[in-house]
Amino acid sequence: MLRHAGKCKFALFALVLFALSTQAEAAQKSSNPKPPIAIGGFAHEYLSRGQVHMNVCRQSTCVPGSKVSYQIYSPDRKPNFEDFKLVQKKVAAHFKARAPKGTKLKFGKPTREKDRLFTTFTNYREMHFAGGGKQFTKSMVIYAEKVTISLISSSNRKKTAEANSDLFLIGLMTWSQTLKDAK
Repeated sequence: MLRHAGKCKFALFALVLFALSTQAEAAQKSSNPKPPIAIGGFAHEYLSRGQVHMNVCRQSTCVPGSKVSYQIYSPDRKPNFEDFKLVQKKVAAHFKARAPKGTKLKFGKPTREKDRLFTTFTNYREMHFAGGGKQFTKSMVIYAEKVTISLISSSNRKKTAEANSDLFLIGLMTWSQTLKDAK
């Protein structure tokens, strides 16, 4: 797996494997609100508009209020990094135009990683609000053989947004590999 996924300990990996749905093929279908994975400490809600699996942290280990959402799509056999960068520019323009007065925005440079199983595009965004609040967001698109996954993690702490993203990333990557055996 990608280097950021490989940093997690075996116990975490075993926990994610344990949480995988036994109905992987059914969960792949976007009309099924059942999540393909479950991560402890997060409350899951399926948002039918947009077919989004929204997960909100409810425990101190993942910082209450932090969110991780993901959408599952049909596989895209030809990931286009230029398209991803263009979408990220549009997202940046959207936030710049609608940010509350006094908000400072910082956008990362999109990155691409590829190994024999996955191609992953990633970008970061920081928002520093006039009142002192902060929001850190990590956006990813993961291309696997049987699915494409869009994942967004946000928190008021940068390390938390990253760690929560990694939790779901490992689970979703592992789940995506179980689809190879599904009939």
